[in-house]
Amino acid sequence: MPRERSPLCLLGDLLPEADTLLEQLRMTAPGLHQFGLTGDLRRRTELVRGSVELIASADAPAPVLEAFTGALGVVEVLQREHARCTVRMGDDMRVSLRVLPEEDFAPVLHALTGSKAHLARLHALARQQGLHLSHRGLRRSQGSRLPIPDEATLYRLLGMQYIPPELREDTGEIEAALAGRLPEDLVSLEHIQGAVHAHSTWSDGRNSLEEMARSARSLGLRYLTITEHSQSAIYAGGLKVDALRRQWEEIDRLNATLPGIRLLKGIEVDILESGALDYPDSVLEQLEVVIGSIHVRHGLDEERMTRRVLQAMENPHFHILGHPTGRLLQSRAPYPLRMEAVLDKAAERGVAVEVNGNPQRLDLKDQHVRQAVQRGVRLVMSCDAHDVVGLGNLRYAVATARRGWTRREDVLNTLTADSFVSALREPRVS
Repeated sequence: MPRERSPLCLLGDLLPEADTLLEQLRMTAPGLHQFGLTGDLRRRTELVRGSVELIASADAPAPVLEAFTGALGVVEVLQREHARCTVRMGDDMRVSLRVLPEEDFAPVLHALTGSKAHLARLHALARQQGLHLSHRGLRRSQGSRLPIPDEATLYRLLGMQYIPPELREDTGEIEAALAGRLPEDLVSLEHIQGAVHAHSTWSDGRNSLEEMARSARSLGLRYLTITEHSQSAIYAGGLKVDALRRQWEEIDRLNATLPGIRLLKGIEVDILESGALDYPDSVLEQLEVVIGSIHVRHGLDEERMTRRVLQAMENPHFHILGHPTGRLLQSRAPYPLRMEAVLDKAAERGVAVEVNGNPQRLDLKDQHVRQAVQRGVRLVMSCDAHDVVGLGNLRYAVATARRGWTRREDVLNTLTADSFVSALREPRVS
């Protein structure tokens, strides 16, 4: 009996499957013009509905639907009509596809992307301008339909900048777009030069340093920060100082023999209950990347937890605050923390804050990312990878950052390796 899916799933559970289906359509469906995701998957919300809706435009719907129902992983066709079909995948995920004429694709894509609040605001704005907005596009009051070849045209006809899907949540994006103040250089995966926050078999990772390095290089990355757990993290194979030094020797050997990728010597150091770090300064000062994270004692009250984090950031060798709220989506609530105070301290001290791309974390969440950007806090996109597959988590970090209005210039690992390390070591406010 197939397992039942939760009404809401992690973004990282559904997005790869949906992307695989889209790629199969691209390769096999004849007469296909445009295609894509809709809804919360397209907006990259941290939790998404357990069903997937795809949209396409094509010369004729039948060949596309045939390719869809024959795709790898489809086990049952649940419903099929002239231009729409719903199937069940092997893991009980339901996926629908509707095929449209080319002229209908952009307005329907826009309508199905949402969010409801964003669309409601746009409908009201259109009415103020004597227009009617629906899934059929824009019409004048006399009834004539305006051509909408793409979503950018729709927003332009409403007198505003194009609003990327990740921003369509009615959290000020419409006002900013009307005023021409929407950030246009949102960070993208192509901007990221190095992956931050990776573990290997030296601690609790499942791949060797060389395997992690080669995989990062194959993804087009230029550097990878090696940040194992520190000595108090016995549960995660944390490194004593002598083991850490031996790892540095292996990193040196790999950097000398593997062209096209550079491993940076780092650590994910535990922030102890007192706010002290899990290694002495004499060790931390030798590292290129120091991520400070909380892994135990999550039950402190808000005042003590906030004081703990603020104290840690006073250390001159503290570079990056890792997964700042400790949350695990659908399984562990964030620990209590005065986030505004933490972000203010990060801005003051020049400490970068991690946007953790592990789909179970996505920590910072998008609202806090936006608060960080508004304060001028420097961000890093991290994969928190414990194996080579986890390096792909960078896409979820970038998606979360975009939802928080993050520009390329706000992200440190859009820099080269040398510039990244230099930026982390910039003098701090005393």
